[in-house]
Amino acid sequence: HAWVVGQVDAPTSPVPYTVALAMSPGAGTNAAVIATKNTILAFDPRCILVVGVAGGLGNARLGDVVVADRICAYEYGKVDHGFQSRPDLDSPTDAAIASAARTLAARYPGWYMELTQHRGAGTLSPQIIVGKVASGDKVVDDTTDNFFANVIKSREKLQAVEMEGAGAAAAIQDAREMRQAVSFGMIRGISDLPRQGESQPGSRSGASPQTEMRDSWKESAAHSAAVAAMQLIRLSWPRPPRASK
Repeated sequence: HAWVVGQVDAPTSPVPYTVALAMSPGAGTNAAVIATKNTILAFDPRCILVVGVAGGLGNARLGDVVVADRICAYEYGKVDHGFQSRPDLDSPTDAAIASAARTLAARYPGWYMELTQHRGAGTLSPQIIVGKVASGDKVVDDTTDNFFANVIKSREKLQAVEMEGAGAAAAIQDAREMRQAVSFGMIRGISDLPRQGESQPGSRSGASPQTEMRDSWKESAAHSAAVAAMQLIRLSWPRPPRASK
């Protein structure tokens, strides 16, 4: 993969933030490890910020933004009379970034004004939710499935589920053990709401309702996450740009 490098101006800083944007080569934790490690090697960033889409849990609505304060690597566990997920590999994100996200909407109520509105959904006014995010290599369309039901039981108040955070967190932990100081945050727009229980009949195309929902909302949800990330950097990033030292 390659990177696009740009700058983000902040009203309170005399110099801009430098941002290197990388697209993961594919979905899943392994691809996220590769993209994160290569980005750290190429740019020595002070922070890795994972931005994309996720399935919403808890009170999250379509188009909302979830900012992780903890990444729950739910696929690590024990198989004994069913799968029991363990929290040993869970990773906290940067507390200062999570705190800045918690106050962004209160300090700047119009943070989402640059958002492209989703057709047919009325005017979007997404909320920013900070909380735990489950991360693994599975697309979760049914939260009551025995496998994921055990995950929810072992992790209270999950707000979203996605497929790259655990890989990025593992790569960052490896970098820290090599004495590279790098922080970590994750911002996800909600593109679908996993069902609870029996599946509804698919469409004529054969796609499930969850797949259709995800395809319909993916672009808007990604835009919500991107706008939230940009506004967080512009208005509330907890550290000054490196060049201002």
